[in-house]
Amino acid sequence: MKIGSLKKMFVTYTYIKNRDYTAIEDRFTRNTFIAVDFLYKTNALTITFEDEGEMKTIDIIDVLVADTVNNITIVPGKRNAYNHRLNSVMFYDTHGAIFRKNHKKNWFKRNKGTNSPVALLSHELIHCYNELYQNSAYLSRKEDKHTHRGKKIDYDGHDLSFPNAEEAFVIKMTNQVAKRLGEDKRSNYGRNYYATESVLSTKKKKKRNRF
Repeated sequence: MKIGSLKKMFVTYTYIKNRDYTAIEDRFTRNTFIAVDFLYKTNALTITFEDEGEMKTIDIIDVLVADTVNNITIVPGKRNAYNHRLNSVMFYDTHGAIFRKNHKKNWFKRNKGTNSPVALLSHELIHCYNELYQNSAYLSRKEDKHTHRGKKIDYDGHDLSFPNAEEAFVIKMTNQVAKRLGEDKRSNYGRNYYATESVLSTKKKKKRNRF
């Protein structure tokens, strides 16, 4: 696995205990090392799922870090996404996501859920794992655009349904990570980004006074 930078440079990831993050000048590289180190040392990305009738438990980050064949990369972006053609995860390292826990209800305080940047990174890394190591099932779920259509309509008539079965599947897997992180679970595809205090935090970043 290689981690990119804002200057489009890459460095191969290896876990180092007590890494000196202050020595990493590039913001994206630093934040991504913080996030991946956290997932690696806490086993937070250990997922239990059913595969052909058999329950499996896999530490996703262990598998991806050990992969020296598929040239997996994590690159900066203004959204989170997985490019299966390039085996590349786009990571919005400065922003978390806010969403409605219950899509049928309004944006009142108790209905607002949040996920940290590291949780959103986990979501894309799970897509990466599925595509590389469960390819036939991954493709089948990606092609299934009908099962979840129209199932998550909000009070204004907006469709917050999952666009395909792969997204619905990965949300359930990511919710296992969210639970370990003490964050909120998602039940629909609607979300907005917001700036956070750090890559591991759901706390909204405060606006700095220029004066």
